[in-house]
Amino acid sequence: MANNPYVNKVVYGNDTLIDLTSDTVSPDKVLSGETFHNAAGERKVGTLTVPDELQDLTGDVDISTPSDGQALVYNGTTHKWENKNISASSGVVQPFKVDPGYYGQTLNITKDGTALTPVTIPSTGELTLFFDALGTYTYTCTATYGFTFTTSITYRYMRQYDSIEIYGKAPFYPWETITESQLADVLRSYYGGAYDENDIATLKTTYFPIGAKRTLSLSAMVAGDNCQDAHHADDYQFTIIGFEHDTLAEPSSGGKTKALLTLQQDRILYKNTVDSTYSSSYPSIADEGGQMNQTNTNVGGWKSSQRRGWCNNTYRLALPAYIKNLIKVVVKSTTKGSQSTVLEDTDDSVFLLSEYEIFGAKTYSANYEGTQYDYYKTASNRYKKPSYSSYASAYWWERSPYVSDAAQFCIVHNSGNAGYSNASNALGLAPAFCI
Repeated sequence: MANNPYVNKVVYGNDTLIDLTSDTVSPDKVLSGETFHNAAGERKVGTLTVPDELQDLTGDVDISTPSDGQALVYNGTTHKWENKNISASSGVVQPFKVDPGYYGQTLNITKDGTALTPVTIPSTGELTLFFDALGTYTYTCTATYGFTFTTSITYRYMRQYDSIEIYGKAPFYPWETITESQLADVLRSYYGGAYDENDIATLKTTYFPIGAKRTLSLSAMVAGDNCQDAHHADDYQFTIIGFEHDTLAEPSSGGKTKALLTLQQDRILYKNTVDSTYSSSYPSIADEGGQMNQTNTNVGGWKSSQRRGWCNNTYRLALPAYIKNLIKVVVKSTTKGSQSTVLEDTDDSVFLLSEYEIFGAKTYSANYEGTQYDYYKTASNRYKKPSYSSYASAYWWERSPYVSDAAQFCIVHNSGNAGYSNASNALGLAPAFCI
């Protein structure tokens, strides 16, 4: 039997005090820097590293290679990028997605402060890089419109997978004339954190001011979501009623917690957008009015109302495709109905306004449901067309339950003042949403 220079078993009399002979521990199972003894009794040092960031933990997945099975691989010996098959057993894959302002631009890369060979971003806006060495990588790229994007990621373990979306500082355009793609670029820049405070102030005062309007085409809406009203396709103007007003259900990648714009339909839904007053049959579903609930109840408040389901589904789906893609889910606070003063939050894509959001005061609602939109600080903006007979406004629904009973919701009265009505009455609908 060969002599073992290390002690791995100690027996005293009939008692075994130490026995390492069956141990299976190895350096890769012990934290880096910690010491231990293996089955032979040898003193060893652990090599296991544990990610210290949640991002590292969630990224520890098998790498999904590009569809062609290849990526740009950085060769640390030749200092060149090579198009090769990537290995799923080691290394780091870094996919990039950039906005159009970076197409054809140079992506500069450093590793631990040392510059690597730059890469040109293709016209597809997508790029996948593969590294076979860990460390801190910094990526910098300047868009055609001058904004420089910089981000750093430290790769601490093999098989890490991180995705970077490079946002730009898109130019500004007036709300009334901005194109679909330009609007998408501006919102991507805002939510990505590219704009500074001065940019945002300019955007608010000059390009996206409160009260600015833009026409959107709504497609036809059949009765659904437990609501009996149907609506024909037509063009409606939408007004900016709030700027950085509503709270996002989830912060954006650039750390934004507020939706940039809150938009509301300017006229209520009606059988056409030409009439200045209602027909004599108003209010009715035939005039494209709608109920909050089919029965006279506000129990469960906005959260349980049939109109909320309609807003978030039927109405949302009737919006233009490019707007649907830009809508942000926001948090709305409303009381629970049945005379309750307790507020509860809902996550909504499309919603009705509360009494307080319109009037800046609670008259018939039970609590302060949100804050007043800047647009409605001007009293005449509460009037919605088509007006009822000789009155200043239409009747239109709010999401606020009426405080004094369990059968009614709050409304904007045809005088433009606060009011309330039975939940089953068919009144005007002027939904809002955020982008």
